Amino acid sequence: MSKRTVKKEQSKAVKIFWKIFISLIGILLIFIAINEVALGIFGKTAIATVSTRRVGGSNNNEPPERQYDWSVDYSFMVDGNEYNGHTTHKGSAMSVNYDNQVHYYSFAPIINSIDANAIPSFGTFIMIGLGIFLLIIMNADPKKKKRIAIPSLNKTTKTVKAPSNENCEQAKDERVTMAWLMKNTTDYDDSVEEYYQNGWDINDPSWQCECGEWNEKEFCTKCGEHKK
Repeated sequence: MSKRTVKKEQSKAVKIFWKIFISLIGILLIFIAINEVALGIFGKTAIATVSTRRVGGSNNNEPPERQYDWSVDYSFMVDGNEYNGHTTHKGSAMSVNYDNQVHYYSFAPIINSIDANAIPSFGTFIMIGLGIFLLIIMNADPKKKKRIAIPSLNKTTKTVKAPSNENCEQAKDERVTMAWLMKNTTDYDDSVEEYYQNGWDINDPSWQCECGEWNEKEFCTKCGEHKK
């Protein structure tokens, strides 16, 4: 196995990992938001024993009654068994508001909350929206093609399918130069690797100026320097 193959496989593995990881975060956000409402509607209730502790410093950007974070721990009994929970609330320097009534599922008391509410709050919609956004972003089809124009050496315009960030697919009958790749792709490693695998074009006029700009013509389009 070549170094190029190993590098490509590692790159794909990293992308798959982050895709799964961020998708799970999106699912978790949606579950937490929906669960708070579901507990408020379908959950049973019990009186909880609550203890609070202020943590961290003040946030002067908040109103006085919300300048501090408070750790809220609670416990409750169901059928002789004790269950515990934890959450955080915003409060003042001296106190924090909380509800000592806990909501839980009768079939799984371990799933519980003292913040459950049958009426969705604005924050609930924010969490659901963020979760859906993460799922869409991470699972959108990366192979969707769009038509874009690139210049050729005879100054006529050709239309090719733009390479995706993952594989830089090229139409065999169209010319894609290194300069065009450097200006029109975002995944440098995969794009250049794909270009080399498809065969280097010995007639490729691309060159890189000392200013860093990639060009196809005799003079740099950025600084005007002549091709050396």
